[in-house]
Amino acid sequence: MAGTGIVIPHNIPTPRKASRALQPALKAELQRILEAIERRPLSLRVPKPVRLIEDLAGMHYHFKPEIFVQLRGTTYFRTPSEELAVRPGEIAIMPTGLAHGERVEHDFEPFRNFVIGFYSSSVSMHYAEETRPGRPGITEVGFYPSTQLRRIEDLAETLVRIHHSGFSQRQVATRGLLLALFSLLLEVLESPEAAKESDSDKVCQVKWVVRDQLHHSGLSVKSIATQLVCSPDYLSHCYNRETGESLIHYINRQRVNGALEALASTTKSVAEIATACGFSEAGYFTRVFRKLTGLTPGDYRKQRAEEKRTGD
Repeated sequence: MAGTGIVIPHNIPTPRKASRALQPALKAELQRILEAIERRPLSLRVPKPVRLIEDLAGMHYHFKPEIFVQLRGTTYFRTPSEELAVRPGEIAIMPTGLAHGERVEHDFEPFRNFVIGFYSSSVSMHYAEETRPGRPGITEVGFYPSTQLRRIEDLAETLVRIHHSGFSQRQVATRGLLLALFSLLLEVLESPEAAKESDSDKVCQVKWVVRDQLHHSGLSVKSIATQLVCSPDYLSHCYNRETGESLIHYINRQRVNGALEALASTTKSVAEIATACGFSEAGYFTRVFRKLTGLTPGDYRKQRAEEKRTGD
C-alpha cells in the first residue's frame, strides 16, 4: 500500500509505444461502438463510487475515470463494495479514485477489451488481452493529446452520477451521453495532433508506469529505471532531453494533480491524501504542493469550497 513501503513488482511487462497500425484500428473500434449505441441501448455497468482513493490489497485506482468496452470474454471487477461482471457488448466506467481489481475469462474466443483512460493532457487507449491466466495485459498503448480532455472527463463523470441516480429519463440520458463521449474520443484520434510523431518508446513507457503506479510511495526514478531495464541516470537524461522536464518533477506534478482532484472531491484529511497520492510524508507533500500551486493543500481546499458556494 502507498506509504507502507510496498515493493512495486517489476515482473509485469511494460507496454511499448503504439505502432502506426494501432491508431486506425482504434478509430475503427470507436466507429463500431458509436454505430452499436445508435442501433440499440448498450448496457452500461458502473460500480458504486465508495471508499474512494483507498489502497486495498489486490486493487489499484486512478485519479481519473477509466472506460472499458468488452469485446470478447468477460471481465470481473472487484471493488470495495461489489463484484461486477462485464460481458461482450457492455461498457463499464470505473469512477475516479475507486479501488478495483480485475479477473478475466475467455469463452469460445480469446478475451479482449478496449480500454480508455485519461492522464495528464492526453487520452490513453489500448486493447487488453489475457497475457497470463485470468489476468489482462497489454502490449502497446497510445497517448493522444487533446484540448477536449476536460469535456470528455466530465461526460464520463456525469455518466457515473446519472447511473446511480433516480432520474426517470436515465436510459435516454445515458444513450445521449455515450454518443457524445465516444464521438469526442473519435475526434481525438482524427485531430492533427494525434497523427504527429510524439514521445519515444522510453518516454511513453515512463508515462505508463507513472500512471499505473502513481499512488505507490515506492515509485521513483530508480524503480522506473529498474522496470525499464536501464540506469536511473540514463532514464533521467533521456526524459529531460525529450520533454524539457526532470523526471522527478514530472512524478511530483502528476501526484499533485491527483491531490487537486482528491482535495476538491473528498473529505479526506491532508495526511490521508498525501499517502493516497504516493507521498511518504505529509510535510514533504505540503512543500511540493505549495511549490507547484502557490497554495497549501488546506488553502486550496478552502478556495475550492468557496468557489463552489458562490457558484451555487
